[in-house]
Formats: sequence, C-alpha cells, structure tokens
Amino acid sequence: MTTQTHGGRRKRATAVARSHARRSSSRVIHAAVLSAVVAVAAAILKGFTGAGIAEAILTGGSAFGGAMGLGLAAINAAKR
Repeated sequence: MTTQTHGGRRKRATAVARSHARRSSSRVIHAAVLSAVVAVAAAILKGFTGAGIAEAILTGGSAFGGAMGLGLAAINAAKR
C-alpha cells in the first residue's frame, strides 16, 4: 500500500506506522520485564532481612511501580 505525497514521492505510510508502533510497544515490554526483575530482587532482599511475606510483596510492588515509572519516563523523554 503506497500513498501519494505532494512532492510526487511515494511512501508506505502503513509500514512506517507499524514499525513505530512495534518499536514503542517493544520498549514498554522491555521496561515492564526489567521492572519485574527489580521487583523480584527487592522482594527477595526484603525477605532475607526477616520480614514477612506480605511486607516483602509490598516492597516488591513498590519497587515495580518505581522502576516502571522511571522506564516510562525514559521512553517518553527518548521520543522527544
């Protein structure tokens, strides 16, 4: 599928849009996976201190939220 532009050049608009969408979703998936790794590490470290399961899970969830927030902020900053 090609589209005609004003300058007479042909360009594949749908292919370009799809590649940008894939790249963006790939970055979000990478940020989520990295955040999950950080969350598991934080929960394990909290568990080693003698904290209960609930406290370790809460710490892991907080670490996930913080890491995901930083990851999404970095993705947004890279777009600009």
